[in-house]
Amino acid sequence: MEILLFALTVVAILLSVVAITNLKKVRRDLLDEIERPFPFSHEMVAKGVIVGDMTLCGPGCAKPVRGGGDIWCRNHKDCTARKGCGCHLFSRHKNAPPYDPDSWKHEAEPEKKVKENENRRYHSFCVK
Repeated sequence: MEILLFALTVVAILLSVVAITNLKKVRRDLLDEIERPFPFSHEMVAKGVIVGDMTLCGPGCAKPVRGGGDIWCRNHKDCTARKGCGCHLFSRHKNAPPYDPDSWKHEAEPEKKVKENENRRYHSFCVK
């Protein structure tokens, strides 16, 4: 009986290790999809920093999508889970300071394609 209990314990431990390893792989893939670094500090988001006429909701949008000379954003569940928030495309001049909220310009709402400009850097922000 003790041998059976020991064997069941070992099997349970092994299954737990496999499940945790798979969970870490899935989470790592999800994190690779999320755009980093978020160009605003958490303090700026907490203070309700405004980008244009929109308020930052926080991180949670995937990197902008490029194709055929166009660029656009897709909504991501980590952003849209917050009430009224969506992933919008913003840009700034390629030499603008990264933590300056005034350097950003709203380019498009989610899923709307715009022509990419090589002198601009693009980012998807979760805003409302």
